[in-house]
Amino acid sequence: MTSKALLNLLAGVDEVQALRSEFPVPKGIPSGYMALAAKAHGRSCVVLLSSHLDRYVYAVNEEAIDWINRAQCDIARFPDEFLLQHSKGAVDSIAARSWERRAESLREFIAVHGELWSPGGVSGSLNHAELLTWMRAPKPESLQRFYRLYGVENIFQAVTRGSATRAALYLGIRELVEKRNNIAHGDFETQALPTDVTRYLAAVQKFAVSADNRLSLAIRRLVGQGISPW
Repeated sequence: MTSKALLNLLAGVDEVQALRSEFPVPKGIPSGYMALAAKAHGRSCVVLLSSHLDRYVYAVNEEAIDWINRAQCDIARFPDEFLLQHSKGAVDSIAARSWERRAESLREFIAVHGELWSPGGVSGSLNHAELLTWMRAPKPESLQRFYRLYGVENIFQAVTRGSATRAALYLGIRELVEKRNNIAHGDFETQALPTDVTRYLAAVQKFAVSADNRLSLAIRRLVGQGISPW
């Protein structure tokens, strides 16, 4: 079984693969524009693929939290890092207020977050958006931080066996996201050769398929009900 988020990502990978393999060469195009067209084509593949990976992380997190809320599980089984991140925005908002103005905020905090921090509290009111307020791009470090929220200490170790495979996967995603960020910030020199795009496609697909299964297993352990979200 796979998550709906993964199915959408794989459709996105197919989209980029089609774009990569069907590079258009219009008849009569001036030779001086060929290099520019090839460069733009590679840059487009990078931006599109990175966007699909970015969307996958948000979508699989939302899918996971929706399922956990329906499962009504013991929230004490979840890592402190998960609970702290979920409550961070509310706590920071309280801390930013003067002492005299914190009473109402504390009441609101208890109403929304109190059960999550109480013995015997169960899931049901988790907000998926709170878990990813810090994320800006699916860099390897950010991916590791995301999966740690669900108890997976190092997602790249969890989805690979050999160090060489792990390094290639990590580097491929890092390059993809860095190039996407450079392009988004107006760096005209950044480009991706066809071989680069092929590596990035392989890295994203390998990571997502393996990580999707690992997240499902991690959530199953956290919930402790012998059932998986997908």
